[in-house]
Amino acid sequence: MKLGVLGREARRKQLVDVAIKIFAKKGYSAASVNDIVKRARVARGTFYLYFKDKADILAAVLGNYRMELEFMVRFYMERTGRMTVAGCRAWLREEVGTWLEFFEMHREALKIILFERDCIDAKFERKRDEAKGILGWHLTNKFQRMQKAGKIRSDVSPEALCIFEMALLNEVFTTQILPYKEPDVEALVEQWAEFEWRGVRRGRA
Repeated sequence: MKLGVLGREARRKQLVDVAIKIFAKKGYSAASVNDIVKRARVARGTFYLYFKDKADILAAVLGNYRMELEFMVRFYMERTGRMTVAGCRAWLREEVGTWLEFFEMHREALKIILFERDCIDAKFERKRDEAKGILGWHLTNKFQRMQKAGKIRSDVSPEALCIFEMALLNEVFTTQILPYKEPDVEALVEQWAEFEWRGVRRGRA
């Protein structure tokens, strides 16, 4: 792809998309600006038209992921308010399925957030914690709203449920999604949704 063919926003997106794959494959410390420009097939100078350095494009990677995550949270916040008791089980299955598909689609970005152990800089740590915090807030809020509406048990802590679900997400992503090119998301959805429903439902099914 020749320089100048893409517009400014498209070029920036191209560089960010390539950086996600490079960071996820090699790790941030081992990756270089040269790796990114070589994979993107652009001049090194083009990179610096958009980003100051490697840390700057990593911040863009996390920023893009956060925007996608916030969109998902807003979508499900609206749907929770319209959920009926009778439809709670089906809704949980739908939500789990949509979230697993989201994480599968963004597997490289999620891999960076979950497994980049090196302390890159304070900016990275802050943005990573913000992304995790958004999902944690959504899960806690989801369980709180469902409790208030009488749709799930009231004798369990929403904060504890959030911790358990975040840990489950980490484990499922690590062992059932990341190692496979085409993970069986549908089977995971059925098992996860059933596990969650049996654990939190109010009364008997």
